[in-house]
Amino acid sequence: MILSFTTSSLVADRRASGSRKRFTSILFVLLCSVSVLPGTVIAAEGAIGSRVTDYFASTTGEVTAFVDFHTKNAGPGLGNETATFWSELIVKNYVNLFGSVSLETELVLTVTGPNQQSGTFNTPGVLNPDPAFLEFQTFLLTWQGENTEVKLGKGVIDLGWAEIYSPVNRFNSIDYSKPQHFFHRGEIQLSITRFFSSSELSLTVLPFNEDFIDPPGSSRWLNSRGDLDFFNQIGSRDEDRPHKFPEDWGYLLKYSGVGDGFDYYIAAHHGPGAYPIVQLKGIVFPPKTIKVYPTATSAMAGIVVTRGSWSYYTDVIYQKSTSAEDDDFVRWASGFSYRETKLAHRLGLEEIKPILTYSGQDITEDSDPTVTLFNSEDARPHPKSLLARLNLRFTDRMLVYLLASENFDDEDGVVGIGMEYQRTDSFRISAVGTFMRGKDNTQLGRWRANDYISVGFHYVF
Repeated sequence: MILSFTTSSLVADRRASGSRKRFTSILFVLLCSVSVLPGTVIAAEGAIGSRVTDYFASTTGEVTAFVDFHTKNAGPGLGNETATFWSELIVKNYVNLFGSVSLETELVLTVTGPNQQSGTFNTPGVLNPDPAFLEFQTFLLTWQGENTEVKLGKGVIDLGWAEIYSPVNRFNSIDYSKPQHFFHRGEIQLSITRFFSSSELSLTVLPFNEDFIDPPGSSRWLNSRGDLDFFNQIGSRDEDRPHKFPEDWGYLLKYSGVGDGFDYYIAAHHGPGAYPIVQLKGIVFPPKTIKVYPTATSAMAGIVVTRGSWSYYTDVIYQKSTSAEDDDFVRWASGFSYRETKLAHRLGLEEIKPILTYSGQDITEDSDPTVTLFNSEDARPHPKSLLARLNLRFTDRMLVYLLASENFDDEDGVVGIGMEYQRTDSFRISAVGTFMRGKDNTQLGRWRANDYISVGFHYVF
């Protein structure tokens, strides 16, 4: 009994002593917290303030403005303004947030006359979006490890080596509200890249199949159906771009590297196809149609080789659609550019640079007509086309260039002439005239009444 009591007393004394020690320890921690917390808060506020200051201190950008002149009547029901105005302000910022995490943004402000814009910051994945006054082209968070990089947010995805046009560069939605001044909208994405000594492997997940922005209202750039995707006016106003489930998303795997005098890549993609098709919308009368981007798997490859003043390039893409909803096809672009100086100097020029690209296509298997009303054939640009550009550099500040495109399949084309004058390192003046021809149901022929001359200026800050 006495032993039991003594043992209980010792346990009680130890518990009391432990409680006092814990209380003393907790009190000490609280006192330290009270004394340290204000400093921590001030330090955190100071760090946030420093990041905000660094973000705005990194500001660079460009202001671009064009006046476009049209001399032809666009047709009934379409805009016939003789002169229109288009301007764009791009503001770029970059800041290191903490550790290996950084933020990069590009904010685009667009103003036109007559006004085409409506609202700001389009919701990702929205169908038939209006051109916005204000949009982020880039909003990317990047974590940079020793050999690994992770990006999350919105940004432009560039793929392909062919100059002028490449069928492989198809992973960006585009603002076509004024087609002569189009720009990439940027894509919502998550990408992981692993770097090696002379190559890299990346996986990019694209949860939204973003819609292109078409000219609004009664723009002279609309065809009779108001659908820029199809050249022969068979398009559908109703559209479906699924993105609710991971199986509807796009997945892009790319391996790229650098060799001795050449760069290359191979890539694979699964998700929405590159071009839309038109299907019947259920069994109804009168029949209704819907435009969809069929699920497809694509394989891509490209190479650019540099030898002295010569540059040779080729891009190839093979697309196979699910359930034969669209044609299976191979598309490619191949060509060269050459920087000539000897003859240029004899002619009083600094440099002559011709660029020539041939775009081709082969259909390996036709779509199933019981599944699809119209496949993407009439929405695929440059099926058999020769595209050319000739740069004539008079001085380091003066450039004159000639443009031409000829589609041998549809017999439509375009010619143009332009100039750029770099007045200062920050200020540039430009002008270009573009003239199109072809039948109504061709890519360029439908716009033959839209020949234009644009005069613009560009200021970099």
